[in-house]
Amino acid sequence: MMNPTASSLARATAAEARKALLKSSAAKKSPTRKSIRAKTAAKPRVPAASVQVDNSVSAPPAPAGTDDGDDGERNVKRRLNATDAEAASRRLYEDAKEARQRKDARRAELQETYTFAPQVNNNFKRRTNPGEAEELNQDHFTRLHAQAKELLEKKRELQQQHERDGCTFAPSISARAKRLARTNSGPRYENLYKHAQEMKQKREEKLLEKARTTEEQCPFKPKITASKSPVKTKPLYDSERERQKRLALEQKKIEAEMTECTFKPKVSAKRMKSKADEPADAAGDAAVDANPYKRLYQASIDRTERLQKLRQERDEEEKAQAPFQPKITARSRALKAEAQAKEPFHKRLYNKDYMKKLDHEREQRRLEEEQQFTFKVRSML
Repeated sequence: MMNPTASSLARATAAEARKALLKSSAAKKSPTRKSIRAKTAAKPRVPAASVQVDNSVSAPPAPAGTDDGDDGERNVKRRLNATDAEAASRRLYEDAKEARQRKDARRAELQETYTFAPQVNNNFKRRTNPGEAEELNQDHFTRLHAQAKELLEKKRELQQQHERDGCTFAPSISARAKRLARTNSGPRYENLYKHAQEMKQKREEKLLEKARTTEEQCPFKPKITASKSPVKTKPLYDSERERQKRLALEQKKIEAEMTECTFKPKVSAKRMKSKADEPADAAGDAAVDANPYKRLYQASIDRTERLQKLRQERDEEEKAQAPFQPKITARSRALKAEAQAKEPFHKRLYNKDYMKKLDHEREQRRLEEEQQFTFKVRSML
């Protein structure tokens, strides 16, 4: 049996003292039931501040009945007035306060009385449950909650163990099923990766087995003599490098030939004048000359503009030669405008012949200019 410690003895003594104190206070207080009328007659009514509070606790007033002659009336409780209610509350408060002070004094006295102090070995280690050492600094409610949670977990484990003990049936499965159950325990991607590795290993084993069987079936092995000179390998990009070198040499050759061409042709003044009359936008002319479709389109536009200009000049000359202009009405003027819009056939033939003549003259001038330039460019193609 374990020896009682100082704290346990102090708690036991305090409990006994508390019981004795409660008994003495109960004996001291006598439950007297007095009517309100007798109480008010015995004591005069005074203000609440000057009321002398008695240490005894009075019982609640007994219900007062009405006159005995009135049999039909009911019994009702008499209500305390404000002064009596305040006095009763003060008295109860003072009694509770005195009881608390007596209890504290008695506890302090008991603590001073018990002087026993047990001797504890230095090597003594406090017995603690698993996980209790980390929870010493926690409050009491947290520790109780953790303990209740642990007990609940233990109870659930015991219940599951009891259920498993009752289940004695064990199915018999094949080795393949066991292997599948073991491999499918992990994540899906790991299972797929392992399966792929196994399939790859099986394919390699099959290929090796096939090669071994082929070698066994074909025992002939040719004799191969080793070459004295090492095997020469050709780099992959040698052909491209050689092609670039050839292009660079050809480009240098063309540049050297162009530097030797120092001849400059003499251009006539007429050609220089026609060159000066051309638009100053050299970049636009170069772009037009580079594209034959744009060059032909521009030539057609220029030709149309020249024809229109020639028609205007011819009309002005005819008007100058015939100064007479008759006076005509508005209707005649409208008819004339319509007639001018619809050109007659003979005029169309005349204009066509006139344009052919202009084209012929232009072609002759171009041939004459080309005959003046004797320089010919030698092509390298």
